[in-house]
Amino acid sequence: DAPPNSQLEASALLAALRSLRDGDFEARLPNDLTGVAGELAQAFNDCVGRNQMMATELARISVLVGREGLVASRARLDGARGAWQECVDSVNRLIDDLAFPMTETGRVLEAVATGDLMQRMPL
Repeated sequence: DAPPNSQLEASALLAALRSLRDGDFEARLPNDLTGVAGELAQAFNDCVGRNQMMATELARISVLVGREGLVASRARLDGARGAWQECVDSVNRLIDDLAFPMTETGRVLEAVATGDLMQRMPL
């Protein structure tokens, strides 16, 4: 049995932080640390995981809305709170703002095509 490891090397933390800063969401600290070092490593790994989930969600919603035209799709991030939720809400508001004119244009064009010339589109 190996003794519990309660040491987090500053150089390992710095390397992991630099990797995260540079967009490497595979960067992780060891998960076998104990004590405060273990809590620091877990908190860092959780932050990296949340960044990775956000990047995956943004890629997913980009395909659904941007490429497939599913303008009713919205981003979601399970467990998001604080600024994480604000980021998700911002993306969803952007989709709303871009989708609304398209939806309204389609509605008015459909009405005109059936002879209803009274439809208006809010500006």
